[in-house]
Amino acid sequence: MQKTRLMTPPPTVRRATPDDAPALVVLRAAMVESVNGTPPEDNGWRESCEAQLRERLAADDMCIAYVVDGPGGVPVSCGMGWVQWVPPAPSNVSGRMGFVASMSTLPQSRGRGAARAIFAALMAWFEQQGVTRVDLHASDMGEALYREYGFSEPRSKAMTWSRRP
Repeated sequence: MQKTRLMTPPPTVRRATPDDAPALVVLRAAMVESVNGTPPEDNGWRESCEAQLRERLAADDMCIAYVVDGPGGVPVSCGMGWVQWVPPAPSNVSGRMGFVASMSTLPQSRGRGAARAIFAALMAWFEQQGVTRVDLHASDMGEALYREYGFSEPRSKAMTWSRRP
């Protein structure tokens, strides 16, 4: 006997507002914990993150976040994107480059299509912005979704330097 899967409507995605900043910080912390396996330390990053998100979501038309709300209208999933200028090159004549970050869904809300719906909204927004290249750091959990959209490893070796707080 074959199992029948009930069809559920796709999640409703909305653009985040500055008032969503506290929930976005909670989701970002959940993402960090999911990737690192331990909760992030509290060294002041949460307050800084919330303040910067409030500011950027209020005033920056090149920064966006999308959310899916759960019970009570509290976001249970999010994704953020922004456009940055880089020097134009043969592969990017416009010099507009997109970045995706903080793709996160609370554990109890996973598997319902929220991340997929948010990512589709982000990619549509980048298209509207004339972005021809988007970068992201993929977790193991998100890699298959990103590959469906044509993401692959960069041809050049990616390297990072960071100062520890």
